[in-house]
Amino acid sequence: MRCTFTSGEMLRCGVMAYLFLDVIIHWKAYSSCYAPIQLFHALGYVGFIVATIILRLLTDPGRSEWLVKSLTFFWYWIFTSFMIYLPIQGLIWQIENMTKTKDCVPSNRLPGFTWVWLACMALWGFFMGLMAFAKIRNWIAMRSFRRRMFEYQGLIERGDYEALNQLLEADGDINNRAGLLSVEIDRLTTQKYSQSEEMLSLSHSEQCPICFEDYKNGDEVMTLPKCKHAFHPICIKGWLVKSSLCPMCRANVRTNLYDAHQNQARDPNRGRDLENPLVNNNQA
Repeated sequence: MRCTFTSGEMLRCGVMAYLFLDVIIHWKAYSSCYAPIQLFHALGYVGFIVATIILRLLTDPGRSEWLVKSLTFFWYWIFTSFMIYLPIQGLIWQIENMTKTKDCVPSNRLPGFTWVWLACMALWGFFMGLMAFAKIRNWIAMRSFRRRMFEYQGLIERGDYEALNQLLEADGDINNRAGLLSVEIDRLTTQKYSQSEEMLSLSHSEQCPICFEDYKNGDEVMTLPKCKHAFHPICIKGWLVKSSLCPMCRANVRTNLYDAHQNQARDPNRGRDLENPLVNNNQA
């Protein structure tokens, strides 16, 4: 994999590398300081270089999956924690120097620059913390969503439509966001297309609304429940694994899958509105 840095990234890394070397060369200039504030500067410069390299590797095309996972783990769980800790430790060191060895930094080393660098590092650490918090929250939500989907799949396989209905009423994410499972897609019916008024009234169109190819006599078409919109099976299956809503009218396919006549006593779709199946028509 070839990693190409932009001119701005190269300039930023060059400046930080120069500042790091400058601190190393003049390390003894801080020898009279109570706390090693020069270490804070050096680690901050290195942190900016490391962040630039990691972000470039994560955004470059052709990167391997194991590299992305490794760098993502390092960024959110190790590097972010360190960059949040570093300005806190730097502030402690700076306060100690101000109280115990004031003016220990020579004037040619820009003593006031430490406060500027502390502010920059604190701001950067704050935004990295927000990013990490959002990532962790999304990770927890995804784990919870997968657990609920596993429970949902088990109810479908057991045919427990009463419990399924309760789960869908309590969990709008599964009902409206999650695509259909393979066992649900298998419940959809297909039929042969023919250029007749009856077929046209069912399909609402002479072409597939997804690929825009005209139907031909004998083509397999898949009809969605209740709304009766028809599509090429391969087209609509590709859509339904990502969304449970009809691409034409936004009717919820999931809650309209079960035959109300065969499962009248346990049908989870009785009294459900087409556009919002979880709202009782009598209460709308």
